[in-house]
Amino acid sequence: MYYLHIDDLRVSLLSQADTQPNLVGRNIIPGAFAEVLADFSSAFRAKQLDVLVSGPTTIVPTAELNVAPEKQDLIFNSCFNFLDNSPRRVFFDEIPALHSHLLFAVKDNVCNEIIEQFSEAEIRFTSALTPLLRYFSDQYDGKRRFRVYLNCRYRFIDVFAFDGRQLVVLNSFPVNAVSDAVYYTLSFSKVVGLDVATVPYYVVGDHTMSKTIVEQLSAFAHNVCMKTLEEEFGTSPLTTNPEIPYALSAHILCAS
Repeated sequence: MYYLHIDDLRVSLLSQADTQPNLVGRNIIPGAFAEVLADFSSAFRAKQLDVLVSGPTTIVPTAELNVAPEKQDLIFNSCFNFLDNSPRRVFFDEIPALHSHLLFAVKDNVCNEIIEQFSEAEIRFTSALTPLLRYFSDQYDGKRRFRVYLNCRYRFIDVFAFDGRQLVVLNSFPVNAVSDAVYYTLSFSKVVGLDVATVPYYVVGDHTMSKTIVEQLSAFAHNVCMKTLEEEFGTSPLTTNPEIPYALSAHILCAS
């Protein structure tokens, strides 16, 4: 099985042979995406390829999701005001615990390049937030009403805040420093009405960034801790390799 992870500035390919993950990553230089994909695809023949894409998302109750693609496009595009007019292809992922679907989009040229370069593969697109949202939404223990998860990745944090079994915040913030992440966390907590003295904040993702956020956020919030993949899923090659994006490991482990 092969997995392609497309972040804002980087694309990574993970393959698993004899349960050992092999990760190759490249920075995305403007205009070089097709060249990177060509290098990746020339090294193997994939029968199945999961493509995890970071980017804007919106969540829709399953009962309100129209099956017509043009209606899904309308819902997604009504939520965002993109700076460019690049055509985008809208996809959706089911989030069973929330009785909802997550809508996300991939630029047409990106989709076409992937389909062209991996022409022999069965390709499945999914949002990089989907495995995290599925896993976090299923962690309600019935004891604490509110809980917040912060996923740290290069220059971004993804925020998931829950009230019981209900999702109250799903957003991604660009950050230039850890202090930005702490500021945004405290800001949305105040807007939503979360009591930082009691609400648990779970920080995951990039280890160095997570550790620093825990240290700085703990000056304001009383219940902050870092959760590693190893703690959540046990020791394995996917949980002990810090180079593998947290969302990608979670996607593979939750499906296994």
